[in-house]
Amino acid sequence: MEGNIARILGGPWSPKEPDSPEVQLRVAMAQLDLDPPSIVLDGQLHRFAVGNSKDAGWYVAYGDGVPAGMFGNWKTGEAITFRADVGRKLTAAEEMAHARRVAELRRKREEDAKHKRDNAAEVAQRIWTDAGIADSKHPYLQRKGVKAHILRITGDGRLIAPMYNADGIISSLQYIDSEGGKMFHKGGAVKGCYATLGEPENDIYIAEGFATGATIYEAIHKPVIITYSAGNIPPVTETIRAKFPTASITIVADNDASGVGQNYAEQAAAKYGARVIVSPVASDVNDFVQGGGDLASLLCTDTDIYTRLQVFTGNEIADEYEAPDEIVEDLITSSTLAMLYGESHSGKTFFAIALAAAVNSGQTFFGKHTDKGNVLYLATEAPRTVRDRLQAIKRYQETDLSNFYVVPMPLNFYTNNGDVVDIVNLCKEIGNVRLIIGDTLARMSAGANENTGEDMGPVMEKFDAVARETGASVLIIHHSGKNKERGSRGWSGMPAHIDAEIEITSDEQGRKTAKVSKQRELGTTGLEIPFKLTSVEMGIGKFGSMKTSCIVEEDDEERQAKKSSKVEEFYRYFENAWTAMGRDTRGGSPYLSRENMRLQLVKDHPDKSERTIKNYMTPSRTNDLIGTLINHRIIESFMDGWVVVDEVRKSALLLSSNSVPKSP
Repeated sequence: MEGNIARILGGPWSPKEPDSPEVQLRVAMAQLDLDPPSIVLDGQLHRFAVGNSKDAGWYVAYGDGVPAGMFGNWKTGEAITFRADVGRKLTAAEEMAHARRVAELRRKREEDAKHKRDNAAEVAQRIWTDAGIADSKHPYLQRKGVKAHILRITGDGRLIAPMYNADGIISSLQYIDSEGGKMFHKGGAVKGCYATLGEPENDIYIAEGFATGATIYEAIHKPVIITYSAGNIPPVTETIRAKFPTASITIVADNDASGVGQNYAEQAAAKYGARVIVSPVASDVNDFVQGGGDLASLLCTDTDIYTRLQVFTGNEIADEYEAPDEIVEDLITSSTLAMLYGESHSGKTFFAIALAAAVNSGQTFFGKHTDKGNVLYLATEAPRTVRDRLQAIKRYQETDLSNFYVVPMPLNFYTNNGDVVDIVNLCKEIGNVRLIIGDTLARMSAGANENTGEDMGPVMEKFDAVARETGASVLIIHHSGKNKERGSRGWSGMPAHIDAEIEITSDEQGRKTAKVSKQRELGTTGLEIPFKLTSVEMGIGKFGSMKTSCIVEEDDEERQAKKSSKVEEFYRYFENAWTAMGRDTRGGSPYLSRENMRLQLVKDHPDKSERTIKNYMTPSRTNDLIGTLINHRIIESFMDGWVVVDEVRKSALLLSSNSVPKSP
């Protein structure tokens, strides 16, 4: 990698004058060992060879305005955004233009990826249609002792297993040769795709490979879902649980020496409600049966209370960490209930709509990544206002709102259970709903005494049920109480139902802030996002006056500059500590261990207590050193320390020489 950078630069690196955008992009690409034959800043997607893969590398880049782009490796799945250094701070308008451009780049990449998947699926469907029916006398099936069932066969004698997506359409194929060698159809989507033996009903089994699935099906005559790989067990289990919410699901895990199959099975079971049975012998239950094992007895025994309630001990927890499924980075996660509250006219609805629009389009939200998906907005209080604000976002921020669904009619979770059922069914009809916003709690619980658990407890349980059944994050808009220190208005037991709270405040100067006052899963309590409402003209009203609305934007430059100054101060300290402690690297990135950071802090601040030193290094304290750098995506946790992930800073550190540590 360093050789690539040196060759691109053609001599000693100087930080004084920024290189041309083409050179800067090539330097950034060299971090992934990517070396395109040329760079063309024309906004089109270009492919180039990486190793033996003739078109694995790709990039899209624009040269006008502030040069920016995106690049990556199809084979590894890596995708990196890039913005050229123009030697000055960007204006707010340029930052907004860059954000829109990044969104466009992502859209192009997604369209290209979808095009490849669609083409592969079309070819796979033709191959499947033209293929012959497989015979159970095939050498592979003979050796495994199972029937062909759904398999077909190619002209060269390879078995073909179908891979269907959640809509029942063939997405890809798996080819199996006589020796058991397996290969997926090139370019086809695999994640979340599966095949089924039998008709799924109340008792469903999930297995990794075809032979394992066929063995189970033939032994107990119960429907079996085949995932084709261990890593595919969680997404397939998620799909099956959504399709059959009350079914009993059993995952039959392979007994690999690495434990990978069992780990993925346990993750899926914990998340989507299933039991796990691990093959009693090495490999899988096909080997168990081949060795004379009684598979029917193993799978169909009556479960005791421990198994039925999925009781486990602390030592049984998998070593592999499963990160929370963030929908908006640092703010909200899937299948949870969140609340956004504030005083009237504080800007909470504007903020909520802007957040939802970002999820709908997959754009970043105040620098926070979003998991793109469908959004459902329950506009029970002021549907016309929601319509106007969405129109402002569509017009002035050029956001595609095709994934933003609005219900403009009254809903009541206090008096009408049918409304709850309708929302769950609507989400299933829409598909991939990641965020549901209820606007407002008062309107959606009309008639209830909001100060009593007798009325509000059942209402909150219904919101919980919507989150659980849909897998979406449910964000309720609510009002502050009279006592601001006590948080949102109403029943004191309400916070127990809430996984995350975001408070919207507005000071005497009208400066607005969204503060995470509670976040169970992510540890980001205390995180603050300053924002402002910018008035925009919408059109002439009935009597000739100009009508306006507002869009949410980053805060004024003064606050941003102050914030940026603090970030730079913390980063310089981190940089100096890294230099003083030996310039360690991990995976080609600058790395500073927690212990080395602590030693440097103790050395430079002998008057500070152990607790204060610990606070400096606590990620959830977003106003302290490490928390601030993580929050601004300059570093991220790695092993027992942190690595620099900001591409520009990482390159500068790796290319720097003989830096002298300084006091903070």
